[in-house]
Amino acid sequence: EAGRTHPSAEVRMRVESLILRVSQSQLGVAIDEFTAEGSVTSLPGWDFVSEVVGDRPETRQVFGELLRNDTDLAGALIRTETLEAEMRRRVMSPTALGRTRDLSRVSALGLLILMTHPDAEHADDSMNTAYYTVRQLYSRSEGTPEDQMKLALMTFWITKPSPKNAQQRLELANRFKLPEGIHPAMEMIDNPRRYPQVNEPFAVIARYGGAEQMAALETRLTNTTVLATSRGEDDKIKSTTELRDLALAALIVMTNQNPADYKLAPFLRDTEGQIRQLSAGFESEEARTAAFQQWKAWSAKNLRKFQPPPDDASEGTPL
Repeated sequence: EAGRTHPSAEVRMRVESLILRVSQSQLGVAIDEFTAEGSVTSLPGWDFVSEVVGDRPETRQVFGELLRNDTDLAGALIRTETLEAEMRRRVMSPTALGRTRDLSRVSALGLLILMTHPDAEHADDSMNTAYYTVRQLYSRSEGTPEDQMKLALMTFWITKPSPKNAQQRLELANRFKLPEGIHPAMEMIDNPRRYPQVNEPFAVIARYGGAEQMAALETRLTNTTVLATSRGEDDKIKSTTELRDLALAALIVMTNQNPADYKLAPFLRDTEGQIRQLSAGFESEEARTAAFQQWKAWSAKNLRKFQPPPDDASEGTPL
C-alpha cells in the first residue's frame, strides 16, 4: 500500500505492474482449476452467469478463457462497484474502440455480462450505447457454446423489467425473432405516455402471447387512452384509435377470428405472414360499441377454449 502512494511516479508504476502480474498469475491458476474436469470451483461472476447459461464443462471453458484473455472484465467482476465504469470504458471511450469504432476489440459475451450483472447500475447513456454495440456485434447462431451463452444472456436482458429500455429490448427481440419480446411489449402497452407507438408491441403480444396475455389484454378493454386520430381532407376527424381498440385487435388475432366481423380492416401481414404493426380504429363510437359488444358475446361462448384447463383439485386425493 505504501508503494501505491509513493511520491515517485516511477515507483508507483513499478508497484502497480508487480501487483498486476501477481494478480494475473493467481487468476490463471484459478482458471486452470475452474476449467479442470469435474471442477466445482468458482470464479468472479460465475454464480450469476451460470444461473443464466448453465454450469457445464463447455460453459466453464468459455467463461474461464474469457477471463483469462480479459483481465479488465475479471477485475470488474471482483470489484463489482466498478462494473459501470468498465462498461462505459468499453462502449464510450475513444481509446477503447478507436476513432472508427473498431468493434473487433469488444467481446459481445463480455459486454452482455456487464450489461446484465445484477450488481451493476448503468447510466442510461452507457446502456443505450451498449445496446447498439450488441446489435452490431451479435448475429444469431447457436453453433457453439459461446453462441449459446450469448443468446441466453441476451434473452435474460430482454426479459429483465426496466421501463427505461423497454423499446430497445423489444427491438432486439424482434431483430432475432425471440418470443421473450413479449415481456417488454407488455411493459410498453402499460405506459402509453412514454411509448405512444404501441402498434408493434401489440403485434408481438398477438404473435407470441398465450392465455396469460389474453387475460391481461381483457383488462385493457376499458382503457380509452387515445393513441391516434385520422383526419379527412376537411380536417374533420375520420377515425380514432384508443388503446382498448388495439387490445381488441390483438385478441381477435390470438383467437383466430376475422377482423371483418368487427368491422375492422384486414390486418396487414408481411411476406412471412406475420403482423408487424397492429392497427385498428373506428369511425364512430357506435361502431366501436358494436365491436366490443361482439367481443363480449363471442368470448362468453368461446374464450374458454383458449384457456388452460383448471387444475384438478382432486389430484392426489384418495378415492
